Amino acid sequence: MYKVVHFEIPSDDTERTKKFYSDTFGWQTEDFPGMNYTMLRTVETDENNRPESTPFS
Repeated sequence: MYKVVHFEIPSDDTERTKKFYSDTFGWQTEDFPGMNYTMLRTVETDENNRPESTPFS
């Protein structure tokens, strides 16, 4: 099965949301300055933002 790499979650408290998903699932966060946008990553990615592992590895 393919892994989810990232998706969007609306939030009115970004810091609380980042902490919850990081603490609960170990997901990494990446802020995009000037865009008011944070990406939650569910798996490690390479320099092209592609999953480093495949469903068969």
